[in-house]
Amino acid sequence: MRALRVSQALMRNFSSTARNRLENRVAEKQKLFQEDNDLPVHLKGGGTDNVLYRLTMALCLGGECRARLGLSFKRPARTGVRKGLVPSLGFGRELTSV
Repeated sequence: MRALRVSQALMRNFSSTARNRLENRVAEKQKLFQEDNDLPVHLKGGGTDNVLYRLTMALCLGGECRARLGLSFKRPARTGVRKGLVPSLGFGRELTSV
């Protein structure tokens, strides 16, 4: 019986504090983002947005460099290609001069 009372009290406590903590801050955010301060929208949130933007750009550039580097080593080897062969046909026939 005592456990039931404790659990009910805890539920009442948590549900009432959750409602009190959450407040509507949409109007504040709208004012912040609608100000004319010559900043792009993705940087108007402050320092955190600036750090997230720079981190995202660094990760994108790093990923692109890594992909290009990986692709540069994946080129097919050019061994066995002799002058005069037709590489587009792939049959190994020699070109005949007219």
